[in-house]
Amino acid sequence: MKHMAEIRNDNGISTLYVDGQPFQAFAGEVHNSAAYDPERMEIEIWEKMEQSNLNTLIVPVYWETLEPEEGKFDFTLVDALIKQADKYKKKLILLWFGLWKNAESASLLYERMAEAVSVVSGFLSVRRTGRGYVSDIMKTYSRPDNPLLIPEVRKDAVTASYALYAFLHFHALCYAPFGVEDLWADQPSDLSAEVIDALKLDPLSFNLSGTKETLGEVYRLLEEIRPLYLKYRGTEHMKCFLKQSDGEQGCYLKFKNYDIEIQYLPRTDGAPAAAGVVFELDENTFLIIGMMCRRVDFLTKEAGTFHVGKWVCEQRQNGDEKIVSVLYNMPGCFRIETFKY
Repeated sequence: MKHMAEIRNDNGISTLYVDGQPFQAFAGEVHNSAAYDPERMEIEIWEKMEQSNLNTLIVPVYWETLEPEEGKFDFTLVDALIKQADKYKKKLILLWFGLWKNAESASLLYERMAEAVSVVSGFLSVRRTGRGYVSDIMKTYSRPDNPLLIPEVRKDAVTASYALYAFLHFHALCYAPFGVEDLWADQPSDLSAEVIDALKLDPLSFNLSGTKETLGEVYRLLEEIRPLYLKYRGTEHMKCFLKQSDGEQGCYLKFKNYDIEIQYLPRTDGAPAAAGVVFELDENTFLIIGMMCRRVDFLTKEAGTFHVGKWVCEQRQNGDEKIVSVLYNMPGCFRIETFKY
């Protein structure tokens, strides 16, 4: 039986349900004109989505293609997109625009959508605030009574950090880097230095080194830990962290019996920012998932990953590998047991 998609309030957390199950859109948004040619869409986008583990694609559709002549409607393009999404078993979000985008019709659309869902565009926010942090924008728009949806965000490697934080800390319904097909292209489209300066964009946000791999692994891990996330979200047993400014050195996460210190690694070009989550599995056992961070001193330590919601130990570490736990550019997982006194 088919279920209509809906947003439910689960213990105070707005949750999108698709086909009767909780769903988060690990998405990407294509460039403004990408959908004009369905055949090109199939080759350059749909066939390559698995490289970054996307489960959803956001595609703009313009009225000029739907009603090329007054009173004459052509749904060929929309039908093709729906068939492609079904073929590749992905979800499709259509952005409907009257005639054009990035002008009055787009603004009107976003205003109407905002009545039901908070829409945050990190890409636009960076344009407005110069080198502002996407996390600041997420915090500004996140409200207990309104779900968070984030389209058109930056697509450099740090976007993987923001995605992890958006889904696990703010319980976002959707996160979608803009122009996502650039991640898989041999020659990504670039904006000139003059345009970047005129729009007050952060030039680092156009360095795509490592994004495909890092974002893809974040999306994969988020899917695999879904049962754990649904079990612990909204409780004191799950705490997230994110390096939100260059000056931050780390943080302390307070649990029942322990304060866990997370030390942030310095960010370099083409690398994500320090970000992650700590799950308290019992009073002495913790799971750390993240990147660009480290933690020291444990009784036992396992390196591994998640598969179908279950922990898979790949290595039980000892010696100096046990003393210091470091997560670098690629998101990783450690299951640790603390000292008992």
